[in-house]
Amino acid sequence: MMDDHDLLIRMDEKMDAVLKRLEDNDTTLDDLEARVDALERFKSAIFAVVAVVSFVVSAAGTWFMSHFRFGG
Repeated sequence: MMDDHDLLIRMDEKMDAVLKRLEDNDTTLDDLEARVDALERFKSAIFAVVAVVSFVVSAAGTWFMSHFRFGG
């Protein structure tokens, strides 16, 4: 049968293992958050480029159609 001291030692060892896993998970979570933030910034930049290109194409098409009449 275990005495109190042995039980406390086992509990301390298990607590150390739990704390180590939590620290590892915190590190992994921080890395994942950094990656997601980078992807979100990239997505925002792509949307901005697409919006500008769309505006330019629309403006150029409007200008072209107003200066060159085709057909009847």
